[in-house]
Amino acid sequence: MKIDKTWNGKEMCCRKKSAIYGNIKATCKILDMKYGPVVDMAEELSVEEGRNLSLRCKYNHGNPPQESSVVWTRALNNQRWEDTFLQITSVQRADDDIYTCTFTSEMVLSEGISVNGSSNGTMHLNVHYQSTVTYFDVGSEYKDSVTKAENDTVILLCVVNSNPKAEISITKGNDILEVEDNGSNLTHTIASLSCLDAGLYSCTSANRYNRDLPSIEHFEMHVTCSARRPYNVNMKLVFYGSVNENATLTYTAFAYPLPSPSQITWKRCVGNEACMVITTNSSKYFISTNGLSSFLTIIQVKEKDYGYYQLTIWNGIGRALTERLQLKKSGANEISVQEITHLTHAASVGGSIVAMIIGSVMVFYCIRLKVSHCNTCGFRNVNSNSRAEEVELPGTDETNFPSITEILERTYIYENSTEVGARASEENTGEPLPVHYEPLQQIHIGETNEYEHVMQETRFHEYENMDGFQERGERLYNNTEID
Repeated sequence: MKIDKTWNGKEMCCRKKSAIYGNIKATCKILDMKYGPVVDMAEELSVEEGRNLSLRCKYNHGNPPQESSVVWTRALNNQRWEDTFLQITSVQRADDDIYTCTFTSEMVLSEGISVNGSSNGTMHLNVHYQSTVTYFDVGSEYKDSVTKAENDTVILLCVVNSNPKAEISITKGNDILEVEDNGSNLTHTIASLSCLDAGLYSCTSANRYNRDLPSIEHFEMHVTCSARRPYNVNMKLVFYGSVNENATLTYTAFAYPLPSPSQITWKRCVGNEACMVITTNSSKYFISTNGLSSFLTIIQVKEKDYGYYQLTIWNGIGRALTERLQLKKSGANEISVQEITHLTHAASVGGSIVAMIIGSVMVFYCIRLKVSHCNTCGFRNVNSNSRAEEVELPGTDETNFPSITEILERTYIYENSTEVGARASEENTGEPLPVHYEPLQQIHIGETNEYEHVMQETRFHEYENMDGFQERGERLYNNTEID
């Protein structure tokens, strides 16, 4: 039978039966098991960086307990702590290692024999700390800025130091290119670089210890590109200028590296002749450059200066960019502010004519029905709160009434309502007061000769069907009772 230390303290009996008398005799003893010490430790302990550590070595003294000793040792450098407790002030990530606790004691057997016993246990001190981007670049260049050629293939590599593992992302501006939810590195491949791939790239990492303040590293990638038009931009190639005034032609290209001023050339093109280079020391022209933008200013423009100009930009990469720009005389094929003003006047006059036509038809209709039958034709006495007495208009014969054409031709335009009120303050008896008016042809609306035919067509178009209004008014008059 095999017994172990778990039997310690248990009673064990031996029974004996007599063959003559048949009785049973038992002899019992309490087991006193002798065993050495045993260390009982967890396999791993996680501690956040910066905290203090005080860890007790857990062990069983053995039986019988005797004088003993406890020693802690570190695997990396055999550092020793002769104490029951392992103590480290402000734990750092460099303290992450395997630590061993060894317990030693002397065991005395029942026969008086002494035996030295020992036991040990190991533990991994797992130091947790916030995530940090340790490297982010293309290949192994380790630079804040790299330059690659158009159509090259590049691999962006981001390496992170983090425990526990981190959430990692590679971005360009606001565009997310790659994401890793639980890792220590991340890559992004661009198979064929274009000029638009140039820009600032970023790698961001965070774990539960620094989500509020993640670690981030940047690098800028340049892509060599020949001079060309900017992407998704409608270039302005036609400019306008006035005689005896300065005019400036401007052009902004897309290129890397930036061309030097000596690599930007302006030329003047006249007819079928070859374009002539414009020199910087000319008193007629002024050339300036700002980055990728070039400016050509023509001093005191003359008639002969209108026409085509040629711009050539080369930055040492590929073919040069050549553009042809044109300078036109102001007013040619462009809408000026004065023309817009004229159009606005024309629209306003046209609207006024329509309003006058509608008002005239209302007046005509009210007259035919008598003033007393038209609520909209009453006139209030300015000296009284009551309506003025009704006034019978002279005659009821329809021959006394003017035709609709005559009414329209005598359309009045009130120039000043305060003047009308002043004139009616004393002698107003309820009758309409005559006011000053001008024929439409005499109204001053500014210089609108260019649009006179537009106004005339509008006016005559509104008049041509007025006979129908007159016939309808006559029918209503004939069917209405007159008090």
